[in-house]
Amino acid sequence: MLPRISVLVLTVGLLFSPINVKAGVDEGVAAFRADDFETALNEFRPAAEAGEAEGQYWLGRLYDAGAGVEEDPETALEWFRKAAEQGHAEAQRVVGIYYEEGKVVDRDPLIASRWYEKAADQGNAKAMRNLGSFYETGTGVRLDPEKAAELYRASAKLGNARATRNLAYMYYFGKGVPYDPVKAADLFQLAAKKGGGRAEYDLGRIYYRGHGVERDLAKACKHFSARPPGAATARPRPCSGGCTRSAKGSTRTRAGPSTG
Repeated sequence: MLPRISVLVLTVGLLFSPINVKAGVDEGVAAFRADDFETALNEFRPAAEAGEAEGQYWLGRLYDAGAGVEEDPETALEWFRKAAEQGHAEAQRVVGIYYEEGKVVDRDPLIASRWYEKAADQGNAKAMRNLGSFYETGTGVRLDPEKAAELYRASAKLGNARATRNLAYMYYFGKGVPYDPVKAADLFQLAAKKGGGRAEYDLGRIYYRGHGVERDLAKACKHFSARPPGAATARPRPCSGGCTRSAKGSTRTRAGPSTG
């Protein structure tokens, strides 16, 4: 018969075994997505305190959003950083965001870029886009439009809609890649299908102007009327009143599909 203390140690060891901790995090994620933040907290905290990176990341999410706990970005960053230092890619990206935005830390684009790079190197599509935007603007890194386009392309291949839209802009303006309005139009189409923010509006602009596509006011109005997920108000309609007219001629300036 095992001594009582040995049984206790064995029980605690089993409770916090990697398998049980992982199962607890999975249950916490399911609860989080069901807006059951109390259950999520009860699952994430033990895992985080046991050193599980995934649990640390998700506990950070709770504190960041004030979900099930009082909103506390400082505590959130502590947990994100713990996870990031263990190589958790999305936590690394989030730490980068904190430094990019100057959220509870001094704004530091250089540090942000380093965290984005760590996450991007692990194949995190969002981090690739974040880092691409830095190279496009020379924020925290050298100005390098070619590198930006390369990162947007890699992110887009992983399905990131916003990166697809960013890449479309690069082709539209010939920035870091050859000027190619047809390629840009194709990418705006793809971004819109993926739900890429204002890509529908971008499509409306290129159909209105006839850039990379045949000018088509009816299609322009259709895309201007479409709203991205979460949009609260309708967009302006430059072709209002002329959606069914045949378009003659086009304005071939390169002011860009939109600035948003």
